[in-house]
Amino acid sequence: MELIKPEPLVIGGKATYTLTSYDPISITVHVPFLTEEEIDYACEAAVVRAGGTVDDLNNDIFIAEHFEGISGSQEFRAVVTADMRQFNARMAEEQKVEQATSALAARLVQRVPEQFIASSREYTRQALQMTIAQMGLTVDDYMRQMGITKAQLDELVEMQARAAAEGDAAMDAWIAHRKITIADEEIARYLGVMPSQAEEILSQAAAAGQLEDVRLAGLRAKALEIIIAEANCTYEHETEQEANERVRASIQERAMMESFMQQQNNNQTSAEDDHPHLKLV
Repeated sequence: MELIKPEPLVIGGKATYTLTSYDPISITVHVPFLTEEEIDYACEAAVVRAGGTVDDLNNDIFIAEHFEGISGSQEFRAVVTADMRQFNARMAEEQKVEQATSALAARLVQRVPEQFIASSREYTRQALQMTIAQMGLTVDDYMRQMGITKAQLDELVEMQARAAAEGDAAMDAWIAHRKITIADEEIARYLGVMPSQAEEILSQAAAAGQLEDVRLAGLRAKALEIIIAEANCTYEHETEQEANERVRASIQERAMMESFMQQQNNNQTSAEDDHPHLKLV
């Protein structure tokens, strides 16, 4: 039977939360093994995006003409490999953030009221729509590419919104317990912007009555940094065999998705042929 958590105390639109424990959390970071097949695929994809073909992978002239600062195919492969290793390192750090937030949220004594979930849901939905637009897609295009329905997309948004709201609530409880504060000169660092940009952001936020929200975002980022630094962190390195199995599964999944998209295109073409006076939207 699932335990029903109590409502938090809400005063002036702000909820007060507590945690079952404020001890350091435990994090397990999974470090992927970079295979030659993954590097091959990344190199091929980059060349194709540049207007070339797979044959141009070993064409030093094409590489030099289309990739600034790279003299030939060997250097190109080395650069791609280095970029992929850096990407994997960033993903490892993101695992820490996700796990730290999730572990802290699991310690929440109170449940997050629906009014705060609703705000998080709207923000999550807007952020997703912005991301999809930046990809040059419509929401329908995105669902087709992902192979999901509207109901599944809504479920994904709901899960992300609740996780974000619970993470913020747990973070606020930890901040209050540890009495963490943030100085104005720290805002830029924790918002990830230049000092001059931070001044402008704070000025605009103050004019819009959102200064407290901006400061809270910086404070949560600072708290998260401390939580991760104090965490018990272990690293699990993927073996070459595990990596090869993962890549094979990814290739199969990609092939299935491409087949699905091709079938969708064929169905649309067939519908247009059957009803040439109708325009599908």
